[in-house]
Amino acid sequence: MKAKTILLALGCVAVASLLLTSCTGHPRRHHRPDPEVMLRRLDRRVKKLELTEAQTRQYEEIRTRFKGDLLNDISRFKNTHNIIRTQLMMDDPDIQAIAEELKQRMAGSPDLRAKYLDYFVEFYHILDEDQRQKVLKHINRRLKHVERVHS
Repeated sequence: MKAKTILLALGCVAVASLLLTSCTGHPRRHHRPDPEVMLRRLDRRVKKLELTEAQTRQYEEIRTRFKGDLLNDISRFKNTHNIIRTQLMMDDPDIQAIAEELKQRMAGSPDLRAKYLDYFVEFYHILDEDQRQKVLKHINRRLKHVERVHS
């Protein structure tokens, strides 16, 4: 009887540990803006659409511009972050100067997200109807996931 109880307890602990470790989610590094990771994920999704040769050429042209903008924007963000961090570490940081610096840098890129949405629209227009349906299905799945997570 004692052996059965111990075995049952060990089994429960094993199942509980499996459940807990599978529910931890993505590690924080998953959300770092790594351009190469982002581009690989993008390429993997585009590969599923089975583009024609002409579509592939157009995609590669869009991807090249996208990559250039992405690298530039991430570099600018990191540079701004380093400047702000350096100024905040001073004994008496000038908050007004930091705010002005941020305003000036933000004015240089008024709406970053709009630029990337334009890339998506440009890509969407090179797709045929079946490919567009696949993309829309993927977007709907992601939206449902976001709704579940945030509700």
